[in-house]
Amino acid sequence: MLRKLLAFTTSLVILFHLSGSAQPWTYNFGTGTGSFTSSTASTVFLPTPSSGTARVRVGTNPGSISLVNPGVSNLGSGSELQITSNTGSTSTTKFSIHDYTAGKSGYVTFKISFRGGTNGQYNFSLGDGANFSDNNAIGTAQIFAGIRWSLGSSNSITYNVLNGSSYGTTGISNSSTFFTQDTAVVYTVEIYANNTTASIDYVRSSTTYSLASDAWDLWVDGTRVGAGLASGGLANDVNMDSWTLNIQMHCQQAVHRPLIFHQLLLITVV
Repeated sequence: MLRKLLAFTTSLVILFHLSGSAQPWTYNFGTGTGSFTSSTASTVFLPTPSSGTARVRVGTNPGSISLVNPGVSNLGSGSELQITSNTGSTSTTKFSIHDYTAGKSGYVTFKISFRGGTNGQYNFSLGDGANFSDNNAIGTAQIFAGIRWSLGSSNSITYNVLNGSSYGTTGISNSSTFFTQDTAVVYTVEIYANNTTASIDYVRSSTTYSLASDAWDLWVDGTRVGAGLASGGLANDVNMDSWTLNIQMHCQQAVHRPLIFHQLLLITVV
């Protein structure tokens, strides 16, 4: 049994389509404060996005999702969304924005920092399906791009990516050493996603990169740590219109030490 805390801050900007004339939109937590503790989901606790629905839900047993200001100093000056996970239960704690204006390709970026704990998993999922708006973990058939961080002893983190129906390390580098638990370290994560039937190009620092159909690239701190990664179980050539950050506990009877996770999420899709 253990507890975990997530913190998001500042704004989220979401655009879809790597090419074309898609318009950006911004989701901002603002500067307000408050706390949500129910396993009955709410779509009104957070500010309303300009597209889609913002939803929060706390897993059964004590836990909370809070807007905090001030929060972690090196994660910005706006309100943070802090999520303290439930204890002694595998019930899902989840924050999602679902059913926004859809697209088949896109770019997502967020900043993330971790601290504390030896147990449990954090999952970022981009895709489409009913699990983005219910109380369950996200089924792999609904995920196009999925990242999983598993916390371990000595401040370690192992990250995996979803390949078809299972998480693994195929195609990524430094899976057990890239991330560590230290809020002094803030990682910039970027996802380029292509669920169309043709390859597409994107440009970084005057260099053009080609992204195959039904594949995605993963960048961390300006380094491409995964190129042409296989998608999850979401069918090719269908829209993506939802993303979520959910926590899955590994219930252990003898574990009581707090586990804390701080996250700055800043999302852009083009």
